[in-house]
Amino acid sequence: MVTKTVGGQQITCDIPLPKYPSEARKLHQTGTVIVRITIWPPNIVKQLTVMESSGNTTFDAAAMRAAEGTVCTSTERRFQLFQSFEFDLRNDSDAQAGENEDAFAQ
Repeated sequence: MVTKTVGGQQITCDIPLPKYPSEARKLHQTGTVIVRITIWPPNIVKQLTVMESSGNTTFDAAAMRAAEGTVCTSTERRFQLFQSFEFDLRNDSDAQAGENEDAFAQ
Protein backbone atom coordinates (compact mmCIF):
# COMPACT_ATOMS: atom_id res chain seq x y z
CA MET A 1 0.00 0.00 0.00
CA VAL A 2 1.41 3.38 -1.05
CA THR A 3 0.01 6.78 -0.09
CA LYS A 4 1.01 9.99 -1.85
CA THR A 5 -0.29 13.53 -2.19
CA VAL A 6 -1.00 14.48 -5.80
CA GLY A 7 -2.19 18.00 -6.55
CA GLY A 8 -3.30 18.43 -2.92
CA GLN A 9 -5.28 15.17 -3.01
CA GLN A 10 -4.31 12.14 -0.88
CA ILE A 11 -4.07 9.05 -3.13
CA THR A 12 -3.68 5.48 -1.87
CA CYS A 13 -2.54 2.71 -4.22
CA ASP A 14 -2.41 -1.03 -3.70
CA ILE A 15 0.36 -2.56 -5.82
CA PRO A 16 0.31 -6.38 -6.00
CA LEU A 17 3.45 -8.43 -5.36
CA PRO A 18 4.83 -10.28 -8.39
CA LYS A 19 5.17 -14.05 -8.57
CA TYR A 20 8.76 -15.28 -8.43
CA PRO A 21 9.38 -17.00 -11.81
CA SER A 22 9.87 -20.72 -11.16
CA GLU A 23 12.85 -21.09 -13.51
CA ALA A 24 14.63 -18.15 -11.85
CA ARG A 25 13.88 -19.71 -8.44
CA LYS A 26 15.43 -23.03 -9.53
CA LEU A 27 18.53 -21.20 -10.76
CA HIS A 28 18.71 -19.08 -7.55
CA GLN A 29 18.56 -15.89 -9.61
CA THR A 30 17.82 -12.53 -7.98
CA GLY A 31 17.18 -9.04 -9.30
CA THR A 32 15.35 -5.74 -9.00
CA VAL A 33 13.03 -4.09 -11.53
CA ILE A 34 11.83 -0.48 -11.40
CA VAL A 35 8.52 0.17 -13.16
CA ARG A 36 6.88 3.52 -13.90
CA ILE A 37 3.11 3.20 -13.48
CA THR A 38 1.00 5.97 -15.04
CA ILE A 39 -2.51 6.34 -13.55
CA TRP A 40 -5.21 8.33 -15.35
CA PRO A 41 -8.46 9.58 -13.82
CA PRO A 42 -10.48 8.23 -12.29
CA ASN A 43 -8.35 5.12 -11.55
CA ILE A 44 -6.98 3.57 -14.74
CA VAL A 45 -3.51 2.07 -15.18
CA LYS A 46 -2.80 3.60 -18.58
CA GLN A 47 0.90 2.97 -19.17
CA LEU A 48 3.65 0.79 -17.72
CA THR A 49 7.32 1.27 -18.48
CA VAL A 50 10.35 -0.67 -17.24
CA MET A 51 12.61 2.17 -16.12
CA GLU A 52 15.38 -0.08 -14.85
CA SER A 53 15.58 -3.68 -16.00
CA SER A 54 16.82 -6.47 -13.77
CA GLY A 55 18.64 -7.91 -16.78
CA ASN A 56 16.33 -10.93 -16.51
CA THR A 57 13.33 -10.83 -18.86
CA THR A 58 11.26 -13.14 -16.63
CA PHE A 59 11.67 -10.77 -13.66
CA ASP A 60 10.83 -7.78 -15.85
CA ALA A 61 7.68 -9.51 -17.16
CA ALA A 62 6.58 -10.59 -13.65
CA ALA A 63 7.01 -7.04 -12.36
CA MET A 64 4.97 -5.64 -15.28
CA ARG A 65 2.17 -8.17 -14.66
CA ALA A 66 2.06 -7.17 -10.98
CA ALA A 67 2.10 -3.44 -11.81
CA GLU A 68 -0.87 -3.97 -14.18
CA GLY A 69 -2.96 -4.89 -11.14
CA THR A 70 -2.35 -1.57 -9.37
CA VAL A 71 -5.52 -0.10 -7.89
CA CYS A 72 -5.61 3.47 -6.58
CA THR A 73 -8.27 5.61 -4.98
CA SER A 74 -10.09 7.80 -7.47
CA THR A 75 -8.16 10.82 -8.66
CA GLU A 76 -8.86 13.88 -10.77
CA ARG A 77 -5.28 14.17 -12.07
CA ARG A 78 -2.91 11.94 -13.95
CA PHE A 79 0.12 10.86 -11.91
CA GLN A 80 3.00 8.43 -11.98
CA LEU A 81 4.47 6.02 -9.48
CA PHE A 82 7.99 4.66 -9.68
CA GLN A 83 7.86 1.25 -8.02
CA SER A 84 10.72 -1.18 -7.44
CA PHE A 85 10.12 -4.93 -7.28
CA GLU A 86 12.78 -7.09 -5.63
CA PHE A 87 13.25 -10.76 -6.44
CA ASP A 88 15.42 -12.16 -3.66
CA LEU A 89 15.36 -15.76 -2.46
CA ARG A 90 16.67 -14.75 0.97
CA ASN A 91 13.30 -13.18 1.79
CA ASP A 92 10.47 -15.30 3.14
CA SER A 93 7.96 -14.14 0.52
CA ASP A 94 8.09 -14.78 -3.22
CA ALA A 95 8.98 -11.25 -4.24
CA GLN A 96 8.73 -7.89 -2.57
CA ALA A 97 7.64 -4.46 -3.58
CA GLY A 98 10.36 -2.02 -2.70
CA GLU A 99 9.87 1.50 -1.49
CA ASN A 100 7.83 3.60 -3.86
CA GLU A 101 10.30 6.12 -5.15
CA ASP A 102 8.15 8.98 -6.36
CA ALA A 103 4.70 10.10 -7.45
CA PHE A 104 3.85 13.27 -9.25
CA ALA A 105 1.02 14.84 -11.21
CA GLN A 106 1.36 15.89 -14.81
